[in-house]
Order: sequence, then structure tokens, then C-alpha cells
Amino acid sequence: RASNYRNWYQGTFRTEQIDPLFKMIPELVISGSLHPDAWYNTDNPYYQVNAYEDCKAMREMTVYVRRKYNVDLTTEFDLGRPEGVDFTLYHPMIWHQGWNRKTPVDPMKIPSYFMTGGDAFFWGSEELSVIGKFFGHSATLEAEINRDHADIPGGLKSFATRTLPWYFLNRHLRLTFNGDTAFYSVGVITLYQGIMVIKSGDDLLMYGKDVFIPALWKPGREIIAYSGKGYRDHMWKLPEDWSGVNRVDLYEIRLEGLKPLQSGLKVSGDRWIKLTLAADQGITIVPAGTMPDEHVQSIPSGSVQFIGSDLHTKGNWKGNYGAKGFIIIGDEQNLEQGTKIRFINGEDHIWEKEARNIQALQRASNDSRIAAGRSHGLHEIVELEFEDGREHMVSLYFLDWDRSGRWAVVDVIDTKSRKLLHSFNLTGFKQGEYLKYRVRGKIAFRITNVWTQRYQDSPDAVFSGIFIDE
Repeated sequence: RASNYRNWYQGTFRTEQIDPLFKMIPELVISGSLHPDAWYNTDNPYYQVNAYEDCKAMREMTVYVRRKYNVDLTTEFDLGRPEGVDFTLYHPMIWHQGWNRKTPVDPMKIPSYFMTGGDAFFWGSEELSVIGKFFGHSATLEAEINRDHADIPGGLKSFATRTLPWYFLNRHLRLTFNGDTAFYSVGVITLYQGIMVIKSGDDLLMYGKDVFIPALWKPGREIIAYSGKGYRDHMWKLPEDWSGVNRVDLYEIRLEGLKPLQSGLKVSGDRWIKLTLAADQGITIVPAGTMPDEHVQSIPSGSVQFIGSDLHTKGNWKGNYGAKGFIIIGDEQNLEQGTKIRFINGEDHIWEKEARNIQALQRASNDSRIAAGRSHGLHEIVELEFEDGREHMVSLYFLDWDRSGRWAVVDVIDTKSRKLLHSFNLTGFKQGEYLKYRVRGKIAFRITNVWTQRYQDSPDAVFSGIFIDE
């Protein structure tokens, strides 16, 4: 194995490998991702380089490529790392996600947008890990393409029963997991009964190799249905946002593209449709008259501009923030008409009702202070919408009151496309810190607790207040 440490610190990685590669294939920048397969760390006793130093060099390489080319490096698996080392927040995807029985990835500590991947089977077996059973894993299609790169036999099955549910589940927040059931936002749950089962409320979305799941990457309403063994006259219920759709069109998913299958299928009763599928058949379902393969430009739900952070004001927000509205966690809120804020995940937690330290936020109606926050062990979302079409200043206050060494990533997301608009790595906020943005329309703040093998001290993702100004 080559020494990553020597490769990085001697400069050969930059001058003889990566930079020439991107010069030769500039299209790599467009892809946003580069996959060095079988990329291992190694020690080198001859040069007195240990595994920890080699891993540090690998992280430096990853940062270099991301900063210079805006491209993520991925890898095959987190294999053979020294104790206390992982690549969370460095490698967003690993090819084999579930290989390690001894130290598997914890899906309630590391969300999919920090590290995701395919093949969540334990290494060398057909046994699924917890990730594969309850949180989904994407299809790599490696075996299918190797079998026949032209026809890709089994490719539709792998896509429909792995990638489709994996994508759907990862568009929702993970709430809790009790070992038997994983609970997601908006009422989605997964169970494993020898087969994967997904429900949205009382509605069945997946039962083993039969799926009926929204294609959430599409800008319009579209559902993909697939059956492994086939069925006749099976009833499926359309999602709530299909209310008012009286008829749907069906298209068969073929290797060469979509083929019209049935037009104007009636939607009966309370959003129910009746389907008949052959074995290994997949279809896409759209409202009647919609073209599923037509490129539709998604209109952004809102816009954001990051202004900066404030480490000086601390809890003294009065006269500095909140002239047009505020929410003080554990105290009061006052929002103007046309301003909507919705919390997804998390619960209010009060450290001290009558706090004296200046880092605690002032209460709205008197001169006392409160140390409180809304928190979740993994992640939470604040959806914010301004209906007036104007731009507003929005400031979020973060406080690590009990000095637990909290570490959070604060993302701003377009609520329609789920596109990442801005990201901030937040550490060392025990003195209190405001993050300030100019916002228009509807956006979502996603606050994620950072837990890695390298750093396990941060207990939760927490924020203490939201303030609106002109």
C-alpha cells in the first residue's frame, strides 16, 4: 500500500495526481464527486509513520480537493482505521456502509447527509445491518452491471427496492429508534419483519419487494410502484398532496425509457387506486396529463444570504435583535402576521428558569433571564416562511449553557428542492453566538449534532432563540 502521509506531505498528491487529473478530465468538477476505490490508511515503520498520521494525511487530501475543486472524495469502506478515528464529515459516502460488525455506523448519531452509502450487509455475508433494515441503503448496481452491462438484469429491482426507499427515508428527519421500529418526521415509520416495511401513517408504502413510494427528487408529483412477484387488483393509497387528483396516467419503466401504459386510471374514494403488476415490473404514476420525463425547472422556495456571526451581544437581545418578532425558547414568542415558523423534531429544555449569567437570553416581559434551548440528539429543523415577498434579517441564537462541548452543523435548505443553500460549522459557543442571515420566502434551518469516533462529547443539537428584523 502507498503511504498517504508521504504522498501528501511530499506534494506528489497535488502535483502528480489530483491536479493533473482534473486538468485532464475537467468534467470531474461538474460531477461533484470522485471515488478513490480501496483507499486505505497504512503505517510505515521504515519512515516512522503511524496509522493516525496516515489518516490525518487522508483528511488533508480530502479537504484539499473539496476546497480547490468543490468535489467530495468518497471511498470503499471505513476499513482498518485506528481506534477513535473515522471520516465522518470528510467522506460523505462509502461504497459498503454496513460491513463492520464490531463498530457499525450508528444511524441515530450520524445522519445520512453526513455519511451514507450502499451495501449495508455485514462483510462477507447476506445479513443486513441495522442501517439496511430500518434506514435504507442505496443500490451500487455493481453485480448487475458486471453480469450484463447492456441489459443490467436485476437493475430495476435493486433501484426500486433499495435506492427508492433509501432516498425517500433520507428526505425525512430521524426521530427515534427503539430497535424494532424507526420513527421519522411526518409520521413515517420503518419495521423489519424478515422484510423491510415502510408506512406513512396507516398507509403502506413498502412491503418487501412491493413498493409504492413517491419519487421525491422529481419537482412534480410522481410515484414509483414495483413488484417482485407481481399482483392483481392491489389497492394503494395516494399521498395527501394528491387530493383533488381524479385520474392518473401510468408509464412502464423500461431500460430504454418510459413507455405509456394506461391513461386516465380512475382514482376512487379517498385517494385509492387499483394496480395490477407483473413480476419484476415497475411503473411511474403521475396526475393525468402530466409528462413524467419532461424537464421542469423547480422554482426555489426562498433565498438566503449569510451575514455573519455575533459573539458580543450574548443574551442581551433587547434593542439589538427581534424588532419584528422573536421566539425565546422556554419563554415567549411574538411574530408578525405573515411570518410563519414551524419546528420539526426536538423538544424544549430549560437549564435554569432564573439565570443570572449574561449568556442566558433576556425574558421578553421582564428583566430576568432564562437559560433554555430546543434540542434533539441527532437533528432538528426550523421551517421559516415570510409571506410578504420581502427580505428580512433572521438571527438564531446558540448557547452551550452547560459547557458540554457542543458541536453543530447549521444548514440552510430550500424546502422544495432540498438544495443546500448555506452551511456553517458551529463550535465553541459556550459564551453564546448569533448566526445572522438575510432571508426571503421559505427556507429551513437544519441543525445537526456532530458525533464522530474522534469527538463524542457533543450531546445534542440545540438553539435558544430566533429573532426577526428588517
